[in-house]
Amino acid sequence: MNEPRTLLDVFAKWRTAVHGPALIDAREGREVRTPASEVARRVAGVAHGLAALGVGKGDRVAIISGDRPEWHIVDFAVLHLGAADVPIYPTLLPDQVRAILADSGARAVVAENPDQLAKVLEVRGSCPAIEAVILIDGEAPEGVRTLAAITEPVSGDDAAAFLEACRPKAQPEDLATLIYTSGTTGEPKGVMLTHDNFVFDAVSGAEMMPWPGQETVLVFLPLSHVLERMVDYIYFGKELTIAYCGILETGDVLRRIRPHIFAAVPRFYEKVYDRIFHELSTAPRFKRSIFKRAVHVALASVKSGRRGLSWRVYDLLVYSKIRAAVGGRLRFSISGGAPLPVFVGELFHGVGVLVLEGYGLTETSPVITVNRFDRPRLSRCGSPPTARC
Repeated sequence: MNEPRTLLDVFAKWRTAVHGPALIDAREGREVRTPASEVARRVAGVAHGLAALGVGKGDRVAIISGDRPEWHIVDFAVLHLGAADVPIYPTLLPDQVRAILADSGARAVVAENPDQLAKVLEVRGSCPAIEAVILIDGEAPEGVRTLAAITEPVSGDDAAAFLEACRPKAQPEDLATLIYTSGTTGEPKGVMLTHDNFVFDAVSGAEMMPWPGQETVLVFLPLSHVLERMVDYIYFGKELTIAYCGILETGDVLRRIRPHIFAAVPRFYEKVYDRIFHELSTAPRFKRSIFKRAVHVALASVKSGRRGLSWRVYDLLVYSKIRAAVGGRLRFSISGGAPLPVFVGELFHGVGVLVLEGYGLTETSPVITVNRFDRPRLSRCGSPPTARC
């Protein structure tokens, strides 16, 4: 397949991958795996259902949901119709939800559960553009449809034919999303991002790292935020298996899923750092002594760029156990949204957990700079990805 021009091309690369990637629902102790062929069938079925409700090219569909496979299933269904989605943080209050729904002119709203649905129904009367409200989980009250009910049954062959037929209709300059950001004063402003905005960042940003393929990644930052959204399009483009969980359950899921990659904000790394030292404070004196020496060796290795015999010994005793807390097979992770404290980054790098910092804005979809895998620099946000011609 040629280099992608739209997000439909990105999804096509993933759904036709020969090794069969999947989406994994890892929330609340689950490990439900949906193969790419079934995901494609569900995307086509949801797209047919939305079209039957009147959603078409240029329309907006709001999504108010936490991270789960259905988020991307709805996302790609909307995009295949030539519409744009409007992600809404599940933590927002009803009046904040109303402002986004009204300003975006959303024609349909997909709510995750009864709690999120209650917010939508409370403000629906002041959002006249809304014609359909769809519920993912739970029993739908009168005037609301469930996602399962609107999903039309589609065979695998028919789904593939439908999705392929949609691809040439999408253009790089087509609007893909409206992301509302509080980075300005007053009411949040909707940032208009096109297919090309995301594809450019996904392709050029991915060139900063190696991708051996057939890996599993974990998603726990809100998909309503542009960082996780763009990174996930890289995952789809690289044909990876994607697992989802809530941010409060990452400790358990990291150990169960054992991802190769994840993205997080600095506060996540700070909490892991704090927990390490908290547990150390209650350990026997002998273990505390070993750990202090191990930290010294780890930090020295960061400064010198070399890992000698002492580092390898402490790797067996200490560092490997810290890496096990984030799954044990992490190849690298991404940090964005704010500066990563240098002392936190030094410890992670010293124990063999590579954290690549980047910098960006919602308006830049979001990558401006990112550290390269082969030459990361602590306390630096990296360099601009290579531009495509």
